[in-house]
Amino acid sequence: MRIFVTRTRYTGALGGLIGADSLCQTNALAANKGGTWKAWLSANGENAIDRIAEVGPWYQEPAFGDWVKTFNNKANLATSPLAALITDEQGGVVSTASRGYWTGTLATGKADSGRTCQSWSVGHSSAYGTRGPGSGSWSGETTSGCDQSYGVVCLEQ
Repeated sequence: MRIFVTRTRYTGALGGLIGADSLCQTNALAANKGGTWKAWLSANGENAIDRIAEVGPWYQEPAFGDWVKTFNNKANLATSPLAALITDEQGGVVSTASRGYWTGTLATGKADSGRTCQSWSVGHSSAYGTRGPGSGSWSGETTSGCDQSYGVVCLEQ
């Protein structure tokens, strides 16, 4: 299975979890990737870890070189990745300046309550969303206003 961070950056107005999943699918198809894709996002009442099927391991697909194993399995998503998540859907390296991505998720894979850009429906500065990479977690623990633009982590299902 494959994993990537979208090259395109989005505000927190992702169209909810369904809209974010659709963004992942659209980005994957535009990069000539088949498969079914889901966003690593939590929303109020739904945890990212519960949205993902146990289908790992997940690998990043670099433009040049070998595939990079990033997570062994679903349980590994709630710990630390085996490699930094830096590859976009085209196989390019996401620039250091734009490596952030929305998650709404704590290190455990559970929702960061109240920090999901109102379940990924708003893109204004008075709402907040958790994003990664965080200081101690690939998945989050850093908060930004929902008017900021970040990528979305997409996992093949």
